[in-house]
Amino acid sequence: MNNDSVVDGNLGANEPLSGWLRLGKRVFMTDGTTAAAYQVRLGDGVSVDDILATFLFQVPTALVRGSFDRVSLPLQEFCELPEFMCTPGNDVTVADSLALAPGSYGALRVGSGATVDLDPNATYTFCSVRVGRNAFVQSSDQTTIGVVGNVTIGAGSKLWTPAVVNDLPLVLYVGGTTVRLSQAAVVEAVITAPNAKLKIQRDGALYGCFCTNQLTTDKEVLLECVDTTGP
Repeated sequence: MNNDSVVDGNLGANEPLSGWLRLGKRVFMTDGTTAAAYQVRLGDGVSVDDILATFLFQVPTALVRGSFDRVSLPLQEFCELPEFMCTPGNDVTVADSLALAPGSYGALRVGSGATVDLDPNATYTFCSVRVGRNAFVQSSDQTTIGVVGNVTIGAGSKLWTPAVVNDLPLVLYVGGTTVRLSQAAVVEAVITAPNAKLKIQRDGALYGCFCTNQLTTDKEVLLECVDTTGP
């Protein structure tokens, strides 16, 4: 996690012997949360609650407000993808707005400023997803999206369940190697992407939870755990 970011939820690396978690300058993890990994490194001005680790490295200005205990790894067995398939060639390109019916598609390309409305409580599969700048991909309830390839959410865009931020995440399965949230993008999703690097650029926000092969963030990122059970 890079500088000046906020984590409101547990954050951990699952690999027993090589997993590591580095929190940059002034990262804050809220009360009741845990940072867990084989190796945890805390930068200047970091403030965390509980730590579970084999090795903890912290600069003098870093603060552990709660407890420090030895970690037992793996944390849990998780991050498994269900079986799903896309339909190559059945591509969807959205330049303005579209109410998209549930089904199996090829590439989903959402142009800058465009809006895609998904059916609530439905299932979609895509070969890849690329969303331009200041665009919306949205549903009014918890919808499941399976992506065989990669996902890119452009700057200022939202993949969410409006109009209340951080209410009910979408369910997003990704089989590819990249999940990218560009600058100031907002995603409300439970992300399962065991082969992917999740990259969140400056001012990006992820409401929900995630399981990925790797996480990197820019500055001033927000990660917030959200109840996925609904009302």
